[in-house]
Amino acid sequence: MIVSDGICFVKIKIWLNIGRAERLRGFLDRESDRLNHWKLSKIDVAGQYKWDEFTAAIRETFERSDSSRGPRRVILGDDKRRARVAAIKSVLDSVRYPDKDVTFAHGPDPKTSVGTRMFDA
Repeated sequence: MIVSDGICFVKIKIWLNIGRAERLRGFLDRESDRLNHWKLSKIDVAGQYKWDEFTAAIRETFERSDSSRGPRRVILGDDKRRARVAAIKSVLDSVRYPDKDVTFAHGPDPKTSVGTRMFDA
């Protein structure tokens, strides 16, 4: 009934990955900014020391949840603007709709979307 009404269900899994150096830079910026220092918590700082453990947990999550029917798209998030555009393009690429502009709504850009190969290093 829902599908016959034109409603589309698509499984989209997007992970915005922010590198360790960019995360630290952001924390340092917040620490020195009087208007944004409240956004920095003790948990954020402690998390920097558990980076390797978090990365291992993320890797395990990807291994358990990635599938051909719902592949995970990993987008490099160090450049916020590019990451947001890449996420929008990924969603538009995954959905079929009339008059789709494939010059914009296309598969992942290798400069911003790395898939799970980010763990291959």
